[in-house]
Amino acid sequence: MVTRTRKFISYDFAGSGGGELRYVFDPQRDHCDSGSAVMTCYGPRPPRPDRPARRRPAPPPPPVTPQEIVERTIVNVRLPNPRPNIDPGYAITGMRAYLETGNRSTHRFNPIATVLGPLSITARSTYIVDWGDATITGPHATTGGKYPDGTITHVYQDSQLLDVVVTQHWTAHWSLAGHSGTIGGLRSSGALGDFAVREVQAVRTR
Repeated sequence: MVTRTRKFISYDFAGSGGGELRYVFDPQRDHCDSGSAVMTCYGPRPPRPDRPARRRPAPPPPPVTPQEIVERTIVNVRLPNPRPNIDPGYAITGMRAYLETGNRSTHRFNPIATVLGPLSITARSTYIVDWGDATITGPHATTGGKYPDGTITHVYQDSQLLDVVVTQHWTAHWSLAGHSGTIGGLRSSGALGDFAVREVQAVRTR
């Protein structure tokens, strides 16, 4: 509590465990008399009592980096899956089978809103093909194609039913808030199940 009169200003520190400080205006003197519960100070201006220290605000959280935002975002984006196909729906032993992956090797996402602005991601990929007969080929940089120009091909030796599995390995190229980079190790896959490999035998007629 602060008490003001024409002659003095009194600061009461009793509430905080201290005594009372009394100021008496006297332009000719500048000293304090102590030794009792009330300290009297003389001078041209009153001393200010010690004020309780203000609490410092909590430090702000560390700023998030573009790389951290991308890593959190990329786990939630859905990459397109291959939809493999081999015309005409089966293969003939000893003859080349032509596979189509059924999707594109490059995928551009729509801009994704983040706290640092729009995030742009372009993913590029290659393909690994498990033909189902213990043969694995790749990485293939193209999406394959139909006979006779397709570039992803295989020749089966035995008739059987098998699963052809295509795994797409992606690398995402991103840009955000003036920064850019790449994230690899991303995958998507698709299968051609119960694919038939047939054997055709020539029949001689007279």
